Amino acid sequence: MKKSAYLLMALLLAALLAACGGSEDEPSESATERESEAVAKVEESAAEAESEPITSEDLSEPEPTAEPTEVPPTPTPEPTNTPEPTPTPEPFLSEPVFYSNGNYTRDVTLFGGKLWTAGSGGLTAYDLATGEGRKYTHFDGLPNTSTYNFTTCPINGEERLIIGYHEGVLLYDAANDAWETGDVIGVDVDDRIFQIHCDAATGRLFLDYDDLMIVDLNSGSRVQLTDDDGALASFTFDNFFEVNGNVWASSYQGVSIIAPDNSTTVLGEDQGTWPSDDITDAATGPDGTLWIAASEGIYYQTGDGLAPESFSLFDRDNAAGINYWGPEYIDFSADGQLWAAFSSELCQFDTTTGVCNQVFDITDDMGLDPDARIRGFEIAEDGSFLVRTTFYGAARYDGTAWTAYTLADQTPHNYFDDFYQTSDGKIWAMGWALVYTDVNAETWTRPEGIYADRMMEAEDGTLWFSTSSRLVKFDGQRMIEYTADDNGLLDESFNAMTIAANGDIYLGSWNGYSILGADGETVTVVSEEEGWDLGTIRALHTVGDIVYAGTGDGLAQLDGATFTSLVDDSYIVYGFNSTATLDALENGSESLGLPPGTLLMGTSEGLLYYHDGTLTAEESVTGSVNDIFVDQDSGEIYITARRNNDNDAGFYSYSPDSGWSFMSDDEFPAESMLAVFKDEEGTVWVSSGDSTWGGGIVRMP
Repeated sequence: MKKSAYLLMALLLAALLAACGGSEDEPSESATERESEAVAKVEESAAEAESEPITSEDLSEPEPTAEPTEVPPTPTPEPTNTPEPTPTPEPFLSEPVFYSNGNYTRDVTLFGGKLWTAGSGGLTAYDLATGEGRKYTHFDGLPNTSTYNFTTCPINGEERLIIGYHEGVLLYDAANDAWETGDVIGVDVDDRIFQIHCDAATGRLFLDYDDLMIVDLNSGSRVQLTDDDGALASFTFDNFFEVNGNVWASSYQGVSIIAPDNSTTVLGEDQGTWPSDDITDAATGPDGTLWIAASEGIYYQTGDGLAPESFSLFDRDNAAGINYWGPEYIDFSADGQLWAAFSSELCQFDTTTGVCNQVFDITDDMGLDPDARIRGFEIAEDGSFLVRTTFYGAARYDGTAWTAYTLADQTPHNYFDDFYQTSDGKIWAMGWALVYTDVNAETWTRPEGIYADRMMEAEDGTLWFSTSSRLVKFDGQRMIEYTADDNGLLDESFNAMTIAANGDIYLGSWNGYSILGADGETVTVVSEEEGWDLGTIRALHTVGDIVYAGTGDGLAQLDGATFTSLVDDSYIVYGFNSTATLDALENGSESLGLPPGTLLMGTSEGLLYYHDGTLTAEESVTGSVNDIFVDQDSGEIYITARRNNDNDAGFYSYSPDSGWSFMSDDEFPAESMLAVFKDEEGTVWVSSGDSTWGGGIVRMP
């Protein structure tokens, strides 16, 4: 995250919008909607785009790969200990401002005369009449900004809004406009609750937790159901809804029907009780007929019971209202009409003919973005229609007109894992997508057609973007791509990038590294075949004339095709050999007793200093270091760290005047600490969150 000195960026945006390197977008709506404990992370998929052809004038044939030289002997530094720093009573950063996208929604409901949405960027409450919204985040009392699902339930005679979120259950305290944890109702769960439902008639609260937890709100007793013994169709659920006094829990492996006494019935193809596993919703008509939404169409009851032979099917072959797949959500309105939600329209489905007698379009009628897709629909108790999308907010139909509920001036997404500032002052953020903003974060722009995991600016103003599989050069006028197939780069994902003092571009990969020469033509590859045996390169950093690599086996020095192991698992103080991030004190630190050029090594066990064979552990930093930023002028150090021990995840900062200070991750919007950065105006930017669950950016002037 270094800044170069010179760049004219007048043509940048136009060129970025042109066809260029591969692009990657945020996770698909289907992936976002099917979040579960079985999903650890949404892997970004690169969409291959056409690029400007690379002619012989652009690149010549790469030179043959240089042969590796003999690896010099590894030094054997003696670990030393730093003196105990003077603690700072209060963090010196204050007045945080939080940025996220509240239009990324996972659920919608009505409560207290307002429309509420939950999502990866916080909770939002909208005025029904005006559409004006207020977003609640960590700085409004939410322990974690990532929220999933709503239910309303009578508790001690009072109707309460209950939220399933990233760390358990929350209740809205309407009298104080505040939030209470689930402990107030005896729910002490501290893990993700993707689905939550209240069966008011029986006083039961259903939680998608450890398969299925059912809490009796009257007695406090709990029942745990699992799929191990066949009591449930699946260990995770997509939706809860009520049918004829029973609670149905749908999944893509069938539906679990839970009776008031907590006995269960499973409908599914594997159990031989239903012709399809993909049951998503159900509704009972005014005549008592049961209707079921499934991937192949809409089933409707023609006989007794729930046996497959008791149902007939409307599908694309016999119903004009079903174009291909069946609707994901259905409900009956007060006048007895069946409404079915398809991806971009709401259909009043004729239960006799199978045609759509009336259609509401997601854009023309509901007023939502043309790219929006319906991912939730229900008819509320007041008779209004509630529709939600994944990325573009929600809409409500009051029987006369539709109102769209969205927030303006939001960040383009909710996952940011790197920052960079170019010499024109723009601040770039990488994550779900590449975006840039100004130093005040007043506007956010997402250049189309390019994605970057990392970026750097060369001394001549050239911008370099690396993705998982390619290197992209922007010279102010055109984009040029470099890949394994076309240019001989190492055929592996690129994890790190740096520019050497001579202008060479180094790309670190899983099993070696690639070098694109400063001439833009010469390519050198060092892989296992060339003798690389130091594991995955997780970080690259240039200090003066030296290129350092933080690897799965410690620290190495790279010099073209020659590499030297400087620190391996025999010498790392904490006994852990993986270096995740690197930075340097180019001017040294008198207050820390460190000479110029000292390298900062972030490991999963803490922070290390390295200089000329000497390795020192920083005792004040004990978390698993994720990112480091050094202010070379002031000597200040900023570190984000994830959990290593019980309470060491958070934000570490060092000032030569006051020493080290620490802010727990509990003080940030989401539990996973990601990138840290300080801009030229002196504002510190910290991101937290997860690529699946969401989060945001905190700016601390």
